[in-house]
Amino acid sequence: MKRIINGKLYDSTQAEFIVKVDALIGERLLLRTRNGNFFSIEKLMPELNEQLVPMTKDEAIDFMNIHKKDIPADKHEKIVRQVFGQKAPASNPLPRGAKEIARAGDIEILYISAGSLFYLEKEHQVKKIIPSAALAWVEDHQDEILNLETLIKNHFPSIERA
Repeated sequence: MKRIINGKLYDSTQAEFIVKVDALIGERLLLRTRNGNFFSIEKLMPELNEQLVPMTKDEAIDFMNIHKKDIPADKHEKIVRQVFGQKAPASNPLPRGAKEIARAGDIEILYISAGSLFYLEKEHQVKKIIPSAALAWVEDHQDEILNLETLIKNHFPSIERA
């Protein structure tokens, strides 16, 4: 596909292919011209024609981050490092030494670090939470937690027994 947009020629046959993403609404390709300009080719619905969308470097990085879940982690990190010359953003910004203490399914994980600070990871986002919020999370997910008794004994010793 060739298009002239804002005085620049974008030619998908001459561009460097970076990544293809199959999203729910269709297919997206990220490419880079010989001059270092980024663009995507998008075929978002069967009834729509392909679209060529020019991108800045920051928009191309955003493309990678938006589709991070659609790209294998090692491939994503390699592309971000090689193409954009930077380290992939941390998907797990936990403090050093934090350890997993409970898991609810595959999408929610409770961690604890030194000083009994709690962190909750949900959908690859980590946030620090106060102990009462950690306990509320445990209460909400107690049927899914395998080591509930040990968890309470080790990390919530002030809970009263009924």
